[in-house]
Amino acid sequence: MHLKTPKPRKLPSGNWFIQLRLGGESIPVTAATAKDCTREAAAIKAEWLARKRLPEKPEEPEQEPTLTVSIDEYIKRKSRTLSPSTIRGYRAIQKHRFQTVMQRPVNSIQDSEWQGLINAEMALASPKTVVNAFKFLRTVIRQQTGHEIPMNGLTLPSVPPADTAFLTADEIPKFVDAIKEDIHWLGFDWGDRFFYGSDYFEKDYEYAVELIKKGLAYVCELTPEQFREYRGDVNTPARSPFRDRPVEESLDLFARMKAGEFPNGRYTLRAKIDLASGNFNMRDPVLYRIRYIEHHRQGTKWCIFPMYDFAHPIQDAIEGITHSMCSLEFENHRPLYNWVIENIFGTAFPKQREFARLNMTNTVMSKRYLRELVEMGIVDGWDDPRMPTLCGLRRRGYTPTSIFTFVREAGISKSDNLIDMRQLEACIRSELDLTAQRRIAVLDPVKLIIDNYPEEKTEYFDIANNPNREANDATTRKVAFTRELWIENEDFAEVPPPKFKRLTIGGEVRLMGAYLVKCESIEKNPDGSIAAIHCTADIETGNGNPADGRKVKGTIHWVSAAHAVDAEVRLYDKLFTEANMNAIPEGSDYKDYLNPESVTVRTHCKLEESLKDAKPGEKFQFVRTGFFTPDSKNPGVYNRVVTLRDSFKPAK
Repeated sequence: MHLKTPKPRKLPSGNWFIQLRLGGESIPVTAATAKDCTREAAAIKAEWLARKRLPEKPEEPEQEPTLTVSIDEYIKRKSRTLSPSTIRGYRAIQKHRFQTVMQRPVNSIQDSEWQGLINAEMALASPKTVVNAFKFLRTVIRQQTGHEIPMNGLTLPSVPPADTAFLTADEIPKFVDAIKEDIHWLGFDWGDRFFYGSDYFEKDYEYAVELIKKGLAYVCELTPEQFREYRGDVNTPARSPFRDRPVEESLDLFARMKAGEFPNGRYTLRAKIDLASGNFNMRDPVLYRIRYIEHHRQGTKWCIFPMYDFAHPIQDAIEGITHSMCSLEFENHRPLYNWVIENIFGTAFPKQREFARLNMTNTVMSKRYLRELVEMGIVDGWDDPRMPTLCGLRRRGYTPTSIFTFVREAGISKSDNLIDMRQLEACIRSELDLTAQRRIAVLDPVKLIIDNYPEEKTEYFDIANNPNREANDATTRKVAFTRELWIENEDFAEVPPPKFKRLTIGGEVRLMGAYLVKCESIEKNPDGSIAAIHCTADIETGNGNPADGRKVKGTIHWVSAAHAVDAEVRLYDKLFTEANMNAIPEGSDYKDYLNPESVTVRTHCKLEESLKDAKPGEKFQFVRTGFFTPDSKNPGVYNRVVTLRDSFKPAK
């Protein structure tokens, strides 16, 4: 418990005084000096806390952990390294399977029981799920309790070779097309220089053969487990018993790897560099793997694939790239990039250079996290207006020029940084303030009836398209005015708060660009909400100033009920409540920081008639509300690009 001691204040008598409040007790403290008063108050507080301190709980006898507790702790600790699909699988296993042992101490489980559990699992899950789950449970149990589940005599299901690619062959073309669309939207075009990395698979293979002939690469048959075991550490060099394999043997094995004679992962091609290097990327890295997958362009022609660190510099050199720009996590890969260039091409270029990612507040940049948000339906696809993707920003209503302005202002850094999302919002806000035409939209409508206005009459007022002087837009549009209108519910108050300048009973306001109206009465629904507001208009004044010189301070916007367009409006905000998502406590779930108010949907909004033909990509300022654009996926839906002003309030 922490109770702050108040600061002392001086009494007219010259003494100093502190009023302590401890629990429900009020204790006055006085002394001749401020220092003595503070010291005495602190002593009283310490004595009070000592009296209130609860007796220590007696230690409970130590119990062996159950599997449930162990799995929970392990997932929390490893949540950043386990994939979302893996965690979901383990949660399902924890909840629905291995039920006979979930609440039992680990050491009480007989070795013979594990095979029965594995067999039972096979009826409920795929072989891959069962094997992964069993390995996971063995790891947790060993780390948490020191107990080792014996493998002798256990039969695990065989797992077919798996494709661990981020995307399937069917998905990749869609992503390629999306990237093309994003680049074109930004205003760029590649002309006749559009390349695929897979176009160079043949050259990659030829250069790999060349390295083998030079004695700079060899075929290795270490398993992934052995590879990790022989990797060494900062004080111990890595090792491979196959490093000195004869060149002719490596050439033969590599050709047979290409011909598909070996199963998935049986062999790898490794560069022969330096097993004692302090940079682990240089400890004879893998250049080629065997993988039986269908490639989206090459089909099943290839069953060996070059690693990115090998293919990347080769492709750059072939295409005439001088500088390859990468994010900072590739800085330790630069020596390998240079090694490939020097030993294959013998030139000084291309060069790899690194820069920091442009991280922004209140969002995540990890593809793994973003993909999980999409797959779990938390967001509406990769182009959800809350996503930090180009297609998401485009659908939200951002423009290429606003993004370029933001990037220029943020600058380029060689150290990790975090840019405030409000800086991006300010860029689009200042642009749209000059370019977006004004329109009237009522998001929370309540009916306003002008009793002294003819029922069948419709007249049109000229409303400015953009009154901002810097916009140099003197154009206007015709807006219909009728007896029944829609106004914002918040623009009327039956019992107005102090300094309320909008419509009240007996009060008068200006309908923007039209008449002055005075509220005479209201109608209510059975639940007490306002059904209609009855007003009278100053017909003679029109949209001019009153002849008697009276001042009317409030102005509210409106839409003709007979001409209004019904629409749905989505008010988007920040995706996460935490500004720096990289700084959340270790073991916590990033989804716990999702902003529950990242989107607010308003239905049955009333828009002015001119918006019925608005198209996606067009931007408008809804007066007094914010900047909006029609949604590209859902007709009749408008997305808020950004608010009119930054509403951020710093924590006190």
